[in-house]
Amino acid sequence: MKIDDIKTIGVIGAGNMGHQIVTLCAIHGYKGICTDSDEATLKKAEAFVDRYLPGRVEKERLTAAQAEQARKNLTFTSSLKESSLQILTESRLPTQSLLPTALPLSVPASRMRLPGPKKLLMSTSSTLPWS
Repeated sequence: MKIDDIKTIGVIGAGNMGHQIVTLCAIHGYKGICTDSDEATLKKAEAFVDRYLPGRVEKERLTAAQAEQARKNLTFTSSLKESSLQILTESRLPTQSLLPTALPLSVPASRMRLPGPKKLLMSTSSTLPWS
């Protein structure tokens, strides 16, 4: 897989770290899918984006067109059934459970089967077994 092959990035966990990761990806042209099992966290993440992007325009860090495109690139959902994901990063506390439809922590990352070809899993958690 080459960097130019990557079009869609998924983030498990819409908390402070997760929603900022997916927003940055969207600003840089990637489709970003942010998922969380808690609807309130998803709504808070989406509200952040809806304040943040216009704020970047006001401060002349982004053009209105760039902010609009970044927002179009973002999806917030409680489901991780997106077959177009090419990178999946997990951004959550080690004590939080993953979505039932997502990835079980007991399965080593090298054996995880993400839908479709050429997938990459990244984790910010030190509790995910990688061997």
